[in-house]
Amino acid sequence: MPAMSRPASGISTASSRPGSGVSTASSRPGSGVSTASSRPSSGKSEASSTSSSRPSTSTSRVGSAKSIKAWTSQDTINEEVESSNSENEDVNINKAEKQDEIVEFEDENVIDNLLESGEEKDKGCWNRVFDQLTSLWQTNLMEHSDERVVQVKTTIRELTIYMVFLLIFSSMVYMTDMTNRYYLSFKLQEELEEWLEIEQVPELWEFILQDYGLLDSLYEEDYYNVGDDVNYLCPGTTSEECYIDNQNRYTCKGPCKRNPEDQNMLWENKLLGVPRIRQIRIRNDTCNIAEVFKDSIPVCFGHYSKAAEDISSFKPPIIKNTHADAWRYQTAGELEGVDYWGKLTVYGGGGAVQTLSSKKEVSQAIVRELREFLWISRATRFFTIDFTVYNANVNLFAIVKLIAEFPPSGGLVTKVDVTTVKLLRYVSTTDHIMFASEISFAVFIAYYILEETLEINSIGLGYFTNTANYVDILVIVVSCTNLGVAVYVHMAVGTLLKPLLAEPEIFGDFTVLGQLSQYQDWLFAGNAFIISLKIFKYISFNKTMHVLSNTLTRSAPDLLTFSIMYFIVEAAFVQLGVLLFGQKLDGFSNMKEASFTMIRCLLGDFNFNDWNNANMFGSFYFFMYIFLAFFILLNMFLAIINDTYSEVKEELEEASINYEVADFFMNGYNNVRGTFTLRDKLVDAETAIKLANSDGEITMEKLREKLKLCNFSATEIEMFFTAKDADGDGVISAKESNDAVEDLQNQVEFQSHFEEEKAPEDIVTNAEFEVTEMRVLRIEEKMKKIMEKIELAMEKLESVTYGDELDEDQLNENLRQQLLQ
Repeated sequence: MPAMSRPASGISTASSRPGSGVSTASSRPGSGVSTASSRPSSGKSEASSTSSSRPSTSTSRVGSAKSIKAWTSQDTINEEVESSNSENEDVNINKAEKQDEIVEFEDENVIDNLLESGEEKDKGCWNRVFDQLTSLWQTNLMEHSDERVVQVKTTIRELTIYMVFLLIFSSMVYMTDMTNRYYLSFKLQEELEEWLEIEQVPELWEFILQDYGLLDSLYEEDYYNVGDDVNYLCPGTTSEECYIDNQNRYTCKGPCKRNPEDQNMLWENKLLGVPRIRQIRIRNDTCNIAEVFKDSIPVCFGHYSKAAEDISSFKPPIIKNTHADAWRYQTAGELEGVDYWGKLTVYGGGGAVQTLSSKKEVSQAIVRELREFLWISRATRFFTIDFTVYNANVNLFAIVKLIAEFPPSGGLVTKVDVTTVKLLRYVSTTDHIMFASEISFAVFIAYYILEETLEINSIGLGYFTNTANYVDILVIVVSCTNLGVAVYVHMAVGTLLKPLLAEPEIFGDFTVLGQLSQYQDWLFAGNAFIISLKIFKYISFNKTMHVLSNTLTRSAPDLLTFSIMYFIVEAAFVQLGVLLFGQKLDGFSNMKEASFTMIRCLLGDFNFNDWNNANMFGSFYFFMYIFLAFFILLNMFLAIINDTYSEVKEELEEASINYEVADFFMNGYNNVRGTFTLRDKLVDAETAIKLANSDGEITMEKLREKLKLCNFSATEIEMFFTAKDADGDGVISAKESNDAVEDLQNQVEFQSHFEEEKAPEDIVTNAEFEVTEMRVLRIEEKMKKIMEKIELAMEKLESVTYGDELDEDQLNENLRQQLLQ
């Protein structure tokens, strides 16, 4: 049968081959390779064209295996043609229906867009402006998008704003001038260190009145020179005033006198107002006397309490230099005083007070009178000397309190309390920079207040389920309190200084301002701590940064159980230590001190000799505590943390790798390289895997969606997915995705070290592509002819029956002739 009489054959002719797997250049609808005139994209590679043509070739081979009888049946041919025509009509109808559906869908989209645009117009200008403004406060809590890139961008914006806020706050911390405050406090305490050596009341009065004592330190009226040489005149004096008289006496003998403006403590610290002495007394009925001693001991003064304060007057018959207020009780409201926390207890702000003078001689007379009239008695429980100095060189105030507490056991417990504060905040250039930083800080606090308000409005009560939000609220509350205290102190200090400078003989009580300023410093310190740690909220977007928080969260139940066990053991040793060493060692004098001593011992800060000398059981107590607390409890604590950390680390390694902040910047850098034709597709592939791996599994559809955005071809996507899907289940699991990312990172690292420039011949041009395409077409034509000859040979072989008398040689000859044709 001739070759052209087989229309159903799997191989068709050049003029009409609708079912052929190989087509000619003029008409190849099923061909995997198109001609230059019918190529929609000339950039198609040779590999893709050949790969798509192979399935059609295999199909034609299957068709060629049909029996020759079936091909020669005209009825079968007609049925196939009619079936093919009907199928084509159905396809055309389906295409028309789909086209109508697409048109209808597009019409619906147009209608929806028009409605949305109408709604946007109905919103009004102010609503659109409000939406734009609120976008500045957009956070991940308000961001409802599941897109990882959007979340990363929002995190980067939040982190950038917070880093600016942290930079401003750090500048405020740097400009607090703690160095000068420390040196001023240290030098004043060093000047008054003899106060700490006082043990009895006579020593107290002696410290005040003696040469180079307290009054000499407060009133430095003389210079340090001797002043007995006529050749060296004091500043401000003339030779007429200082001369040797007829009796050979020097009229200006003695040290030079200092001007009242220069009479400063430690040469540099001006006394503001005058010092004040205050004491608190208690009644005689504040303790119970044993029956056996009631007749012999009629007087008993117990521990201090506000209820036990003696409010009666104890004025002597005659007073000359002292004031009546020194001999009567005044309440804290009358004195505008505040409570003071001493070493033994908390003392009230009332009592009997005596102000000194601006002249040293007058102040000495006042103190002598107080001493002579036994102003301090057995009823005294608290004594303090208060004064304030100002150092203009560093613009600092020093509020000084010399405290003496009188325990019922007898003796004195002394303390030098120096509070250095900066009450005049804006004087130097640095202070004005500090003011600008505080204004910026206040602006940021207002920004975060509005941000938290919008978050609460956006997610409602769900806002309070996040622990980090409570930290945000705490920062805002502490910051607002800090700013409020700063404003109040700045306004109040001016009100206090004006009368003080106008009347130097009054006492300027800076105690309240000093305490407020100290509270402000404490709030500022706590705020600095919280603000610094809050940065974990933003960098924890990286799963590696989650290790710390996850470890602490996971180990919290075990740590709670351990803490109960530790405190039981600690309480047992604290009580034992107080009973064994309490009467001899200060570290065990009470439960609080004993607790601190035990913690210090656990950290290696202890004095074994003191423990051993204080009690015969001291060494046993020490070794028992070290064995239980250090070798067992401390190692249990470390074991809990270590085991939990290992679990979290293992889970982190098995968890899916997601798109993170570092990937965002790496992708941006790759985009910049792409503008110079240096784009790295390995980075694009790694980014696509991480973006598609949001739920721990990567499907072909998700990977195709992400890789198409990076200009990957369909063939490249399929090959890449097949290579990374190790188990062939059609889904890239978390482990497979992690392995894929690790492989890509290794390849990127390898390329960064050994990358070479591509040669010009490695680039396929359009002309080269057309030449390759023509070669493929010629190969297809030759394959077609070979297949036709093979089919003809098959027909000849089928026509030979078992009854033919042709021998084997004749059959081989006929086959050879047919192949040659």
